[in-house]
Amino acid sequence: MSSKPYRITLRVGVSAPFITQSSEPGAFGLDAVVARDDNGKPIIPGSLLIGKLLDAWKQFGETQLIARWLGNEAWNFEPSPGRLCDADLRIVESKHPKAIRTPYSRVEIGKDAGAGVLGALLFIEQPWAAGEIVCFKGMWHAIGSEEEVRALCGAIKGGLMWMAQLGAERSIGFGRVASVEVASDPAPSAQNSLSDETASRLYFALTFTEPLCLPETATDNLFVSSDIIPGNVMKAAFALTWGAQEGKWNQPVTNGSSVQHKGLAEHFSHICFSHAFPAGNDKEASDIRPLPLPQSLVLADKKFYDVALLDKPYLIDKQAPAFQIDWKNKDYNAAGVHQAWGETRRALRVRTAIEEGRRISKEEALFAYQTVSPAQHTRWLGWVDFSAMTDIAKRNAAMQSFITLTQSGLHYVGKTKAVGMLTVMPKQDCVWTSATAAEDGAWIVMLNTPALLTPISELNEASGKHELGAVYADYWKDVSKSALKLCHYFARQRLAGGKYAYERRQRKKLGQYRPWLLTEPGSVFILRAASDAGATTAKGFIDEWMQSGLPLGDAVKKEYTGDWQHNPYLPENGYGEISVNIKHPFIRLNVDDEQLLTTVEELTV
Repeated sequence: MSSKPYRITLRVGVSAPFITQSSEPGAFGLDAVVARDDNGKPIIPGSLLIGKLLDAWKQFGETQLIARWLGNEAWNFEPSPGRLCDADLRIVESKHPKAIRTPYSRVEIGKDAGAGVLGALLFIEQPWAAGEIVCFKGMWHAIGSEEEVRALCGAIKGGLMWMAQLGAERSIGFGRVASVEVASDPAPSAQNSLSDETASRLYFALTFTEPLCLPETATDNLFVSSDIIPGNVMKAAFALTWGAQEGKWNQPVTNGSSVQHKGLAEHFSHICFSHAFPAGNDKEASDIRPLPLPQSLVLADKKFYDVALLDKPYLIDKQAPAFQIDWKNKDYNAAGVHQAWGETRRALRVRTAIEEGRRISKEEALFAYQTVSPAQHTRWLGWVDFSAMTDIAKRNAAMQSFITLTQSGLHYVGKTKAVGMLTVMPKQDCVWTSATAAEDGAWIVMLNTPALLTPISELNEASGKHELGAVYADYWKDVSKSALKLCHYFARQRLAGGKYAYERRQRKKLGQYRPWLLTEPGSVFILRAASDAGATTAKGFIDEWMQSGLPLGDAVKKEYTGDWQHNPYLPENGYGEISVNIKHPFIRLNVDDEQLLTTVEELTV
């Protein structure tokens, strides 16, 4: 049974009064406002319709349909996602789409007096006249056979027609569903091709029309999204897209794949997926891949200076320099115009589970996630590196397999399972170029992405700069086989982990919880050859790391393993990507700039 990507077009007509309530505040004086997208168009959130389908299919006893397309609730920290990619439905028809009508009011009635309760008056936005049919349209995606998708469309239509009302006021009869139309057609193809058979790297641009959620930090019920698509998210999305097309949904990539893609399967764990960075804005697209700001960048007298080559503290123009941790938003914005970072918009969506049988919000099941939406021309730029495959014929076959499997888009990206259209690019330039030749005998190495350089067991809450400097020095000595030595550095760190990471990745292998200590993007390390005779060898390591990313040190492998199933922060997942001696527009100081610099005594506490 052949599986391929399909587009499912949904069209839902709802009778006003109707509201799907926004998680964000609206105009002054309104207690409940209509949910809208980034362009101000009213929407029906896709997650709302998925919840309605789940309820309907449960009533019909369609457990297999639920498991296949919507997924089951995860138990024992083993995810069981569905194959259906939902999206918001946007308004397409209304007699008065821009009219702002008088909001209607509601008030709570007291049980004893039978009168309105003091302070319980609500004003609810209502842009449409009572009885007006408001139509919403959206595009969902699914990967399956023609028969499967045809049956899915019938089930979606039946499930949505089964619900009588929709929205926040359904319990009082508002939001009556007037019509549902569902149709499917094969997803369009991007017509990408492998233009250079000598290349070992494919550059790509990803375009999204739906919000993304790429959690960078999370609490028990709040997921805060990053602008960046990590390499492991890219790799997982590709594996799911591939598996769905081959009828092996949510299974690890193995050598049991079809003969057509066997070469890709054999080397999949060694293929490197970079992080994808946003580029572009509302006015124009960009082919320039952005980079983070160096942690060695400081602000003094309203000017930006790079102090990477200064190995001790100085006053700059008789002022104490401010590092990024002390900057204000205006400072970040002023420096950020030079890094070509793409424009995105953020929104907060609050969701809750529904109590089965009662159809009301389930107690203690409220959660929220922050979404990231691209500006009109914003795309995510990155690359996939196949240089681990030394056989040119097998490498070309694997690269062609990647292109073939993503011709109709990359599915299942992030928590919203967004679908991105992937365009292969002939080349891709970074906003700041690198040079691997030493400058004055030094290499200024900057992390473009987070890197797992040090084990957590070698540091504790009492550790200071000397202990941290020692473990960093050990790392560079280890991975360069003593060819390079660390002179000084400018770095920030954060901990990653949590209960889910422990139960999913660490418990069976490590036995005890160990958070990952990540060195943050923009961190700068100044390296020199350990000896004059070893300068050529040292440069060889720099060249290698520019291509493949920083490797894991022996201490890190011992503590966390180098297995992707237990340690996500691998160079093959885009972590540890570097730039070297970057040519940025900021003023780079050195010790010879005597007119600007004043030596100060360092206070050690």
